[in-house]
Amino acid sequence: MSFFIGGSLNGAKVDSSHILNNENRIENTLKVKLGSPSEKEYYFKVKVNFNGTVKSYFILDGEEPIKHRDLIIELWDDVETDIYAI
Repeated sequence: MSFFIGGSLNGAKVDSSHILNNENRIENTLKVKLGSPSEKEYYFKVKVNFNGTVKSYFILDGEEPIKHRDLIIELWDDVETDIYAI
């Protein structure tokens, strides 16, 4: 399970169909009230390493992971560990 960090989807689970369509970038279109054009948020896959354990999150473009440190730690146990074969 992966999660969105930052923006309007902050803390929401990433739908697996989004991950399968585009592994590195997800586009979220927001509908704005009063008939103004849609705004887009872009989330990029970021790998976070903590004590040798690497996990992936989708973080809002332009945001630094350290800014969302508390939420990343809160969600840490719910995110699958990335596995690498040597």
